[in-house]
Amino acid sequence: MRWTAPLALYAALLGPSLGACDPSAVPGDGVTPARLDDTAVAPNPYADDPYALADSTVVLVSLDGFRWDYLDRAETPTLDRLIAEGAHAAALVPAFPTKTFPNHYTLATGLWPENHGIVDNSFYAPDLHETFDMFDSRDNQDPRWWGGEPIWITAERQGVTAGTMFWVGSEVQWTHGISATYQVPYDGSIPFIERVERVLYWLDQPTDAPRLVTLYFNEPDHSGHSYGPDHAYVTDAIEQVDAVLAELVAGLEARGRLDTTDLVVVSDHGMTALSDERLIVVDDHLDLDRVWVHSWGPWMSIWPMEDSETDAIVAGLQGLPHTLCAARADLPPELHFSVGRRVAPVHCIADVGWTLTSADWGAGSFRGTHGYRPSDADMQGLFVARGPHLQPGARLPATDNVHVYSLLARLLEIRPAANDGELAPFGAALRPR
Repeated sequence: MRWTAPLALYAALLGPSLGACDPSAVPGDGVTPARLDDTAVAPNPYADDPYALADSTVVLVSLDGFRWDYLDRAETPTLDRLIAEGAHAAALVPAFPTKTFPNHYTLATGLWPENHGIVDNSFYAPDLHETFDMFDSRDNQDPRWWGGEPIWITAERQGVTAGTMFWVGSEVQWTHGISATYQVPYDGSIPFIERVERVLYWLDQPTDAPRLVTLYFNEPDHSGHSYGPDHAYVTDAIEQVDAVLAELVAGLEARGRLDTTDLVVVSDHGMTALSDERLIVVDDHLDLDRVWVHSWGPWMSIWPMEDSETDAIVAGLQGLPHTLCAARADLPPELHFSVGRRVAPVHCIADVGWTLTSADWGAGSFRGTHGYRPSDADMQGLFVARGPHLQPGARLPATDNVHVYSLLARLLEIRPAANDGELAPFGAALRPR
């Protein structure tokens, strides 16, 4: 059942509602992407650029929960080949919170979560007086939740055909009616190889084949949660996704498309091990009857019942061990999580590997998780890319994932919507003009 907050509960705390957000506006207090007319299709700004490769394709692949150092603990010949023939970042640094939905949508839009509005896998939105649930198909289709402009919409607006074989935000039914030409709603039961085959089928179309494709695999995240990142089953999952990437590469090669395809492989976050001996019980520091806590585990987002109690709640939490607790405005600037009405007023972030819990909730069932600070190495993910626009052998330092949208727009030779990222961090990976 959808949980709906009583309006009076938040009136004093939140002030006037922002109202429904439209897909070209951000439901927070930060960046607002440039607005295009609802029916406009902009010309390709690089059409006469001799650097442009009009027949090139971009395939963006997500390996959920693939930590940056997993390459060192499993046999990954496909990823090793892509690294040798292309570009590799030391790590892809996720946005906070280091969760699946916020980070996939940051990759797609180039906006920090505080600005695109997807601030957790599930969260309360005071501008809508409703709670978002990642498993609710209605929320995944409802444009009121989703700010910014994802790369497949940017592409389609400029006459570039796109296909989404799963990606967070790809099912939104935008009010302007523009969507990816090819689209499959998320269905985790579809085998990995069938996902690859569907993408290759799209690319085989004699007319209107996509020049942008997104492709998503939910491993090794699933195994990491179930067994912990150090388990042999995670090693198996790493090798499984490398094998399915091999099928994709082989399919592109068989079609003569590999060398005209910019293949970009990313992950949304990493994973760390949990222990029943690293529990932080908050009951002695926080009166749970005075607040609504939406997130538990690595991070707590806390909504005080009364605005006047916020300072006292923050003060009471200062004695919590292995934890940073602060009001929204006082969170470290590098988290980019201090504006936007969907960001809760109070937050506690545990040290990596520790779990914030209550006496009633206990340890939980996960053996591994994510959601901690992006600066924690265990939270950082993967970036590998190979293709005609990319410099073989390019090596990059750890790079924020907010910049990936700008890279994708450059690889597609389209004009990006306004966003929080920039192309410069990937400059050394691009072939010189």
